[in-house]
Amino acid sequence: MVLAALAVRLGVVAFVYNDWLDASRDHYYFGYENGRVARSIALGQGVSNPLHGNSGPTAMIMPVYPVILAGVFKILGIYSKASAIAILSLNSLFSALTCLPIVLICRKLLGGRTAMIAGWMWAFWPNGIYFSADWMWPTCLTTLLLASLFLLVLHLKTANNKWAWVGFGLLSGFAALNDPNVLSVLPLLALWVSLVRRRGGRRWFSLGALAAAAFLVVVMPWLIRDCRTFQRFIPFRDAALSIVSFRLGTAWALSFTWETTATAATGRTAKCGPRTTRRS
Repeated sequence: MVLAALAVRLGVVAFVYNDWLDASRDHYYFGYENGRVARSIALGQGVSNPLHGNSGPTAMIMPVYPVILAGVFKILGIYSKASAIAILSLNSLFSALTCLPIVLICRKLLGGRTAMIAGWMWAFWPNGIYFSADWMWPTCLTTLLLASLFLLVLHLKTANNKWAWVGFGLLSGFAALNDPNVLSVLPLLALWVSLVRRRGGRRWFSLGALAAAAFLVVVMPWLIRDCRTFQRFIPFRDAALSIVSFRLGTAWALSFTWETTATAATGRTAKCGPRTTRRS
C-alpha cells in the first residue's frame, strides 16, 4: 500500500517538478516563504528573510520544514533541479507513509476491512497526491505527524508506561514546531485521553504532566529565541494569513499573501502585496 501510494506520487512528480524551477522574483516560487527561509538557513543566516530581500530574522515561518529543505539545499544545491525533485519526493514519502497510521487507527476503531479500505483510499486520494507531489509546504509532514499522534493517543488510553507519554509530548512539540495549527487539536486529544483515564480509575495527572513537560522541552528553545530576537513573547508564529478571493465565473482569482513583522533590529514591517494567484 505504501509503495503503491509512493509510486503514484513519484509518477506525478516527474511531470510537475519543472513548475518549481521558475527563476522569476529570485526563485520565489521555489517553496515560497519556506524556500526563502531554507535558503537563509543553508547560507548560515538562520531562520530569516522569508519574503524579498534581506528582511532579517523572522517568526513568520516555523523552523522544522525549512530546516529539512535547507538540508536538501546543502546536499543538492539551492533552488536546483535535483533539490526540487528531492523535496517533492520527500513530501510524497511523507504522504505515502500516512497510510500506516490511517490503517492502524481504523483497525483499532472500525475493524480490519474498513482499515484496508481507508488506507487504499488515502493511497489514491487526489488531494493527497496533489499536495504531496506538487506542493512545497509542510502539509504532508503535518498530516503524517497528526495522524501518528492520534494513533498514539488511542494507545495512551490504557498505557501506563511513562515513556509512551514522554514520546507523545516530544512528538507533539516537534509537530508544533513544524506547523502550530496542530495545537488546535492536540490539547483536545490530551484532555480527552485524560478524562477517559480518570473515569477508568487510571493514573492520568502525573503522566499528563510528564507529557506536558516533554512538550515544553522541545518548544521552549524556539519561544526563547523569538522572545530574545523580537523583545516580546510570540506564541509560536507571528503571522496572519489573509486570503481574499474574488471570482468572476472561474476565470479570475486574486489572493493577498503573508504580512508579518520581519526585522528584529529595526522593528519595521515587511509586506508582500497582492499578486495574481500562480497556482490553482
